[in-house]
Amino acid sequence: MEFQSGTLDFSMPLSGSGPPTAQQTVVFPRAVVSVVAGLGGYLAEFSAGNDHNIGQLQIKLDTQVVDNTVTVSGTFGLRDWSGNWDDQYDGHINFTVVADLQSATAPPPRGDLMIQGTEFNQAVQFFRSATYLDPAHQMPDNSIWLVAGKDTAARVYVDWDASAGLPSITNLTGVLTVQTTGTTLHLNPTNLGGVITPRAGDEINMARINHTLNFMIPGAWCEDTITVSCQVWDAANATSKSAAFTRTVPFKEVDPLDVFLAWMTAGADGMRTA
Repeated sequence: MEFQSGTLDFSMPLSGSGPPTAQQTVVFPRAVVSVVAGLGGYLAEFSAGNDHNIGQLQIKLDTQVVDNTVTVSGTFGLRDWSGNWDDQYDGHINFTVVADLQSATAPPPRGDLMIQGTEFNQAVQFFRSATYLDPAHQMPDNSIWLVAGKDTAARVYVDWDASAGLPSITNLTGVLTVQTTGTTLHLNPTNLGGVITPRAGDEINMARINHTLNFMIPGAWCEDTITVSCQVWDAANATSKSAAFTRTVPFKEVDPLDVFLAWMTAGADGMRTA
């Protein structure tokens, strides 16, 4: 277990919208297997000594792992009871990253395989939106929030460099590991046969379901914030795997939607509504 600390800076006065995000990447000596970012403290204030009632304070940390690096994304927002972000505010977020690293004696990750990202989808999702939306409507990946208790599909985008000089791969497979506060779940791909044909990242077509490795996270596991990790490998030889891709996935509790059904029936005295 290794630790890295850092600070996300929001010292420039913010206003007009919120809450904004900031990122910082920390580097570990070996590939990261699992990770969590903890809140070490924060400063939140209305700028220039302005006096306001605090209506809402939002502070959140998310992580994304690529090989031996962890990118910490922080969300920071402060406003009064007006319901908008019109007052200037500033501050910072201190964080500590706790990481479980790959064994120093384990085989190195396969250099021709890289997980570029994972799309978490319950109905429709923003992912690589720059490829199909104009700039005014583009949004960050996975920016549509996820509903707690609902089955969630995970599409894993894998880049394979066939020119790297390593043994060729005919079928690609992998496993998705889901960690909650008390349990761990290992999921196999839902693709036919549990495999896909590997290809370069720029050849992946989002409209083709078998261009990505796909997993289904049961709704019972989709509560609060979970940590999702993935590794992929040659289905014919699992001795050398890709570096692990890890990120935290938050879910939002929402009230169930009440649905009322009305139908018409015909009787001797005319139509009736039930």
